[in-house]
Amino acid sequence: MNNTAVRVPESSLALRFGHARSRLAGAQKPTASVPAYLRFVNRKIGGVLAAAGYALRLTPTQVTLLSSAVSFAGIAVLILHDATVPAGIAVSLLLLLGYALDSADGQLARVRGGGSKAGEWLDHVADIAKISSLHSAVAIAVLRYFDLDSLLYLAVPVIFLVANATQFFGMMLRDKLTGAGRPSPAPARSASLLIAFVLLPLDHGSLALAFLVLGVHTLFLWCYALLALCTVLFSIRSLTKAYRGLLHADILDAEPLTPQPVATQPVATQPVVTQPVAGQPVATPPSATQPVGGQPVATQPAATQSVAFQAGESALSPSLQQP
Repeated sequence: MNNTAVRVPESSLALRFGHARSRLAGAQKPTASVPAYLRFVNRKIGGVLAAAGYALRLTPTQVTLLSSAVSFAGIAVLILHDATVPAGIAVSLLLLLGYALDSADGQLARVRGGGSKAGEWLDHVADIAKISSLHSAVAIAVLRYFDLDSLLYLAVPVIFLVANATQFFGMMLRDKLTGAGRPSPAPARSASLLIAFVLLPLDHGSLALAFLVLGVHTLFLWCYALLALCTVLFSIRSLTKAYRGLLHADILDAEPLTPQPVATQPVATQPVVTQPVAGQPVATPPSATQPVGGQPVATQPAATQSVAFQAGESALSPSLQQP
């Protein structure tokens, strides 16, 4: 990740805001498989907040801390105030603002030229702290302010919390074990829109909007339980898929590398041609039919001489043997 900050000449807040907006226009994350609220609402609001933070010379870490502060303010209202309609509206607005700021810190980092490992770590830690605290606060509010006929209703926020936390850490650990995967091709626009609305119940924005009906206790419990059920089913599916992917990776890692046979090409024996040295007579070998020292020499067929020549070359250089 690039950590080099982009320097902009000193200018007015309006110019810095406009500069950030223009940079963000071409630096957005992919939209495939992104829930509808995050894609169409939260990222756009986060972009405006990121540009405002850039104009005010805020750092991404400061925006992350501001997001946590706003979100925990909403959680505090949920715990400390009666479960009424005004309280639910306040909780919902604070959670939605914190969610938008959570998107703004990453966009601000891109405007400034890149983020940091420390900032990314802080962002993830803050996310899991907020979501676990929110479900715990729901359990407290339901116990304190709702007229329950059974304490089994408290199992819903507990299950919701377990599903969220397991999904969060399971996917992060999968990414750490497998490394950064190759980006998959973006689906068609119609498929992407369909997936965006199918994933809407899993969006944190949908959970924040559910608090608008906090004052209508029965309706809130049904909405909250439905979101919990969708999260549990999606977590089971995604974690199972991740486990199968890791099993497949283990099988590939355990397979020994089979050496591939190397095809050898025969090398033709080239005859050696002797060139005469200037000024030196070339000795002519005695003919096989000429007597040497007065003794007749038996002639050898040409084919036999060729075989003898090849045998001699092969003995000197075995790699040149012919099949």
